[in-house]
Amino acid sequence: MGEEGTAWLNCNERRFNCWLELEKLYAEGKVRAIGVSNYMLQHLAPLVEDILQRKKAGDKFATIPMINQVEISVFCDLDPELLAFCQEHDIRITSYATMARQEKINDEKSTKILKSVGDKYNQSIQNVMLRWALQKAYTIIPKTSKIERLEENLGCLEFELTPEDMNKLSSLNEGFRTCGDPHTIS
Repeated sequence: MGEEGTAWLNCNERRFNCWLELEKLYAEGKVRAIGVSNYMLQHLAPLVEDILQRKKAGDKFATIPMINQVEISVFCDLDPELLAFCQEHDIRITSYATMARQEKINDEKSTKILKSVGDKYNQSIQNVMLRWALQKAYTIIPKTSKIERLEENLGCLEFELTPEDMNKLSSLNEGFRTCGDPHTIS
C-alpha cells in the first residue's frame, strides 16, 4: 500500500507520487493534458490498474494518462501488447526519435528500402519515416531547430504510403533504440 492507501505493487513509489501530483494539476486546470513517457507495459499496466481502482472507490480526480510518449521508428516499433493496452484505455501514443539516427539510416539494407520508398513518392527518407509513423496512428514530434527542416518535415503530410510500402518499412524493425531501453527500468 502506498502513502495514499492505494495498491501499488512492484512499482516505484516516486513514480506513483508524481502521477498523483499530475492528477492534481489536471484537476486544478493548470495543465490541459497529462501523460507519461517511456512507459512500457510493465510500468503502465499497474498505474492504470491503480487509477481504475481509485475511480471505482470514488476518487473523482483519478485520471488515466492521455499520452504515452515512447521512442518509435521504423527500426523500433511499439510492442503490440503495449499498443493494444494503450488503445484499450484510450491512451494516445506519441513517437519521439521517429527519424532514428543517421548511422542506422545509412546501413545498406535500410538505405535501399528507405530510398526506394522515398523515390517512389518523391520524398526524403526522413519524410518517409515520419509518414510511416503517422499512418500507424502515432503522434509525431520531430525535433528540429531549423525552419528549413520544419518546412521539409511538413512534406510527410502530402502523400500516403501503400500497405505494401508500410510492410516494407515495418520489416526494418529490429528493436534498435537510439535512447536507453525503458524495459530495463523497474
